[in-house]
Amino acid sequence: MTDKKITFKRIFIFLFFAFVPTWILDFIYIAAFGCNTETAYYNLTGALSMLFPMLGNFMSRIITKEGAKNNLLKVNLKGNLKYYMTAIFLPVLYAFISAFCVTLFFMPSGTTSEIIHNMKFGTTITTIIYLVTVSSLNCVLGFGEECGWRGYLTPKLEELMSTPLSIVLSGIIWGLWHAPAIVIGHNFGTDYRFYPYAGIVAMCVFCTFIGTYFTVLTKKTNSVFPAALAHAGNNNIVTAVFSMVILETVNINVETIEKLNENLSFVMLTVTCLVTSIVSILITFFSKNNKKVS
Repeated sequence: MTDKKITFKRIFIFLFFAFVPTWILDFIYIAAFGCNTETAYYNLTGALSMLFPMLGNFMSRIITKEGAKNNLLKVNLKGNLKYYMTAIFLPVLYAFISAFCVTLFFMPSGTTSEIIHNMKFGTTITTIIYLVTVSSLNCVLGFGEECGWRGYLTPKLEELMSTPLSIVLSGIIWGLWHAPAIVIGHNFGTDYRFYPYAGIVAMCVFCTFIGTYFTVLTKKTNSVFPAALAHAGNNNIVTAVFSMVILETVNINVETIEKLNENLSFVMLTVTCLVTSIVSILITFFSKNNKKVS
């Protein structure tokens, strides 16, 4: 069997174990609870799903007898502390930029200055430190995904195509992996035009952009752990800090809250895409150690 055939086989096995259990679990949830995120089982379903890409990595290695070669599971902290710090604290930057963008475009004039004037910096800093600490200590689920997407799929795609194309394709695949969750109402809810197709497309775009950043972190450190930290922060910190900044500093009425809720996901995803793209470019072109995932 040629090297390309082996690579295709490994990718297929990975995708089978990453997608099939996830989609089965999501469709069981839909059959039981409908398209509703307001149940006690929603977070449990999502948490379990995040472990299946890691399962795909391990099962592909076992079935094809690839072993642990180039598994990117070393921490590699020496010389890479700046990437770990970027991974941990960049989600906080997303949140603040998103908050200011929302107040600028979707709230009455003057609310951006209201944030600065009313912000309790001591409480804000303490809360951020707490959230960052908890998210960093609880990055198991982020690791479950990154062990698969950046730790296995993207490097395997790089054996078949250029790095930019592999990042785009892995981002689209990652976005489609979320499709049943988008149907349930993950991120965007269910009350928007072209549901759920517009949400699935938006998730593919988002995953491609943020996947670029996660791939850069993985390449620079030759480890999936910074990407896992960034992934956990993106899931756990961004919304919490955003809500804290908005709700504790801006006096908003019911109509504004409704308008905010309609546009929140779009704005936050757009800002996150923009910030991660800029940071990825800066890390790629202005960093001295330019490692390649192998």
